[in-house]
Amino acid sequence: MKILFSFLFVLLTTTISFSQSSLYVSADNGLYVREAPGQAANVITKLNYGTKVDVVKHTNLTMDVLEKGNIIKGEWVKVNAYANYNYIEGFVFNGYLTEKELKPRVHVNFDAFRITFDDLQVISFAPIKRTILEDSIAFD
Repeated sequence: MKILFSFLFVLLTTTISFSQSSLYVSADNGLYVREAPGQAANVITKLNYGTKVDVVKHTNLTMDVLEKGNIIKGEWVKVNAYANYNYIEGFVFNGYLTEKELKPRVHVNFDAFRITFDDLQVISFAPIKRTILEDSIAFD
């Protein structure tokens, strides 16, 4: 009986410690991933709005951020994510994470401005026919 309770205790604590929660970046301008918890830590990369992350560890290091007159409360958490086809692991402030699934935005940067496409969906994809005319290319 004592062995059964010991086994159940180990199983339960292992399951709790390895459980992950999937969240999404809700910061309009993206969210920095850092090597360690805290604003002074080196930045690894920046995750775009809507990027899915898996929270793997809570640090209990809390922080309050004042943004546009509102206080955003949260803590530093360790996350895993894929961004630009790269695996990323580091720490983020979870005040800018949400459980609501958000669609990533596409940004096109120009010299003087930026265009952002929200909830962009591909309707069709087809190759362009090219006809070569002497010194120019015509597209059908």
